[in-house]
Amino acid sequence: MLYSYEPVRALCGSEARFRLVKALYEDPRKSFHLRGLAAAAGVDPSQALRLLRQLAGAGLCREIAGVPAKKYQATTGHPLADALARTFAPADIPEEEEPEVDLAQAPVLRSLLWTGRERMRIPAGEAFRHYENNWRFIRNAPMSAREKQLLERLKRDYGRGLINA
Repeated sequence: MLYSYEPVRALCGSEARFRLVKALYEDPRKSFHLRGLAAAAGVDPSQALRLLRQLAGAGLCREIAGVPAKKYQATTGHPLADALARTFAPADIPEEEEPEVDLAQAPVLRSLLWTGRERMRIPAGEAFRHYENNWRFIRNAPMSAREKQLLERLKRDYGRGLINA
């Protein structure tokens, strides 16, 4: 079941806090060093440290003492942990059944791919990741109506209705 990010985004109160919670709960078993978590969330490390202290105080993450630096991990025992993990879990679309995107129908997407001239089709999930990872370069690019429809479908199917850029 897919959930929308908007209620969690509203509860977090800031985009940076939302991104940290998302990074922690996409895989709650994974632990991060401060800089790795900040990079995964796209947040400045000093801001991440301040927000992680708040999240740890609220019981949403825990510090794991380590040498030479501590790590941070989602708290699985928190009452909201299961809901957050379900919200941020990757979509369950089997790769062999994943639809493909025709690059001839998506010139902006093709421009993002350095191998775009060699490939004619790419998996839809990969297409979404390219749009999402390069959004800052293309958000104002002129897109055809067909490519806009493709992007909306990819956002719905792979991004829970959002481009997290």
